[in-house]
Amino acid sequence: MRVQQDQQQFSKWVLKLGNGQLLKVCDDAPPETVDIPTECLVSDNIIDTVFADLPSALTTTVLLTPKMKHHFMALNNHVLARLEDEKRLYLSVDRVICDIREKEQNYPRALEFIYSLTPSGLPEHSLYLKVGCIIILLRNLDLRNGLCNGTRLIVRHLHNHVIDAESHSYT
Repeated sequence: MRVQQDQQQFSKWVLKLGNGQLLKVCDDAPPETVDIPTECLVSDNIIDTVFADLPSALTTTVLLTPKMKHHFMALNNHVLARLEDEKRLYLSVDRVICDIREKEQNYPRALEFIYSLTPSGLPEHSLYLKVGCIIILLRNLDLRNGLCNGTRLIVRHLHNHVIDAESHSYT
């Protein structure tokens, strides 16, 4: 999606990686091992290298972690900690709602189960945000104005039940 002309080769490599089409480095390597292009290797702290110029680097840079969900959250929290504003916690669904109120008692452990789920492409139950961080829109809200699924937005204000964010044009 939205790849610049000079990024097409890397985009094809990422697609092959995601589809499991890249070969192992050697026969002794585990099946999950792939050959990483040298331009993608970082010898120092990856956060300090990739996001050296915060917060402006957030609008032009992303880290892809196709298979490492728990590593992704650690990286995300590390970048978030480098932003100056105070972090705020947002939680997903926190109660069971039924048409008939008495039926809600039939789901005493439903919340624990719901909180443990992290479906592909959705954030975890607990999400920390700060003003200036990047979020990704998960629904088509206004296609004519570019607010569609996958749009990156910059958080401008954090309220109790609403997040004010604006889109950033990438040139």
